[in-house]
Amino acid sequence: MSETRTIRLLDSTLRDGSHGIGHRYTPEQVESIAGRLDAAGVHSIGVGHGDGLGASSIQYMRSTHHEDELTAAARRAITRANLAVTFQPGIGTKRHLERARELGADLVRIATHCTEADIAVQHIGLSRELGMDVHGDLMMPHMTTPAKLAEQARIMVDAGARGVHIMDSAGALTMDDVRARIGAFMAEFGDEAEAGIHAHQNLSLAVANTIAAIEEGATLADACLAGAGAGAGNCPIEPLVAVLDRIGRPTGIDLWELQDLADFVVRPIFDRPPTVDRLTLTRTSSSKSPPNWPGSSIRRRHEDMPTRNAASPKSRENAKGAPTELSTKTVHNRLRDGILRGEFDPRVPISQVQLAARLGVSRTPLREALRMLQREGLIDSEPNRRVRVAELSVLDLEQLYAARIVIEALATRIAVPTLSEADFTHMRELLAAMSTLARDRDLEEWDVQHRAYHDLLKGRVSDQLGRIARELFDHTERYRHVYLAEPRAWTTATKEHMAVFAACEGGDAVLASHHLARHLGRTALTIIALVDPEHDPVPVREALRLVTADDRLIDRR
Repeated sequence: MSETRTIRLLDSTLRDGSHGIGHRYTPEQVESIAGRLDAAGVHSIGVGHGDGLGASSIQYMRSTHHEDELTAAARRAITRANLAVTFQPGIGTKRHLERARELGADLVRIATHCTEADIAVQHIGLSRELGMDVHGDLMMPHMTTPAKLAEQARIMVDAGARGVHIMDSAGALTMDDVRARIGAFMAEFGDEAEAGIHAHQNLSLAVANTIAAIEEGATLADACLAGAGAGAGNCPIEPLVAVLDRIGRPTGIDLWELQDLADFVVRPIFDRPPTVDRLTLTRTSSSKSPPNWPGSSIRRRHEDMPTRNAASPKSRENAKGAPTELSTKTVHNRLRDGILRGEFDPRVPISQVQLAARLGVSRTPLREALRMLQREGLIDSEPNRRVRVAELSVLDLEQLYAARIVIEALATRIAVPTLSEADFTHMRELLAAMSTLARDRDLEEWDVQHRAYHDLLKGRVSDQLGRIARELFDHTERYRHVYLAEPRAWTTATKEHMAVFAACEGGDAVLASHHLARHLGRTALTIIALVDPEHDPVPVREALRLVTADDRLIDRR
């Protein structure tokens, strides 16, 4: 492969970068950033929800503005570059592709799991028929071998894709991994199609991996201004362009303009910059070692157990022997945590074989953990040893919250007369931490403090009632994340938590229980209004009436 071939970059700040701000780009921001990227000479500009066309939903987080508005805004500003959109089969539909083309999209990236390219065939064909350039994205490429990945790329090329990218969704590839996979692509389809890379920064190798791909023959690469994105972020476009210039592969893109955009436009939009920290780094190696929150004694409730890729002191003792097998309890806790945090799509069946490989466990503890989750109502079993996360349900939601309203209001009335000054001090610390985390939109850390706050309010009840209350709290976590996707929810939740605390500190147990009931009821009613505006949430209204005996607190709106 000649090294004189032109390198073309796609800037994904306005698509993948939107994960980092909760999909809150405005049409005005999109038009401004897209126009300046176009003027700087970027070859393609990706726009839309981070998970692609049609992804704005309760499962993938709602965008503040409709994707049509954002696409149209970018189209108004772009005069030279390709306007690119992303599409995932199973999330978007045929109509989403047609609408994107109507709004002026030039390029569509069809993305699938690295072993499922066949599900993209019809969408690649349709996109070609609509007159769009089409590239394929193979996500999670670390989960298969270079040879098998090349076979999947061949499926996309035969279907009509003019380029195929390795999309390192987990940021798990090293430079040698990248070279092996791009090399396999070049051997498989050579000049029939172009090879490309979308690198993430979990291992701080995004630029290096992109350069490795280009040296191996790739001519397409993705990057973002300031490395924008969730967690550790994406490949930063400014140093990538600078390195390409230094190694004699100039892109023709104005580096100074990129730096101005990154420093003065994009970084101020982000509440939290992309960061390689213990969360983003250890997730890459399938481990989870959560930190303490500064100034608080609260630890995460989940066990910090080793995987085969990350050694704890106990596993290091066995380093010379056989790998330590994870217990059923640990596997159950990890899966349960992932389900409650919305990491599994309820519409997509999960292979037990793939799940065992992902967790690095044998089938025995996995089967037992899945049975436990099925008894909890969190998963459904399917034929061929597959499972599926139970669907989010409005009926389930309203009954869970109705039960929480009654039980936690009772628990609060019991707890308030017994709270000490030390308890109030602890609550103030938790509220302060939650307020900071709400401003940063740090949902994962906020959840830890939020749980501790509610635990204090129900900490004086019996063990049996406390266990029921904790289970209800856990099962509403998936729905709570839907609520917090709404821009105003964080502010509302903060005010309501403060009102409960003020009543507790004042020694008014009845008022505290009323504020708590109002808080839980508003959360449930807001989610129901988002998901099914015509649904009448009778259980929630009746629970509020039982607790408050005040119809003014149960207005649906």
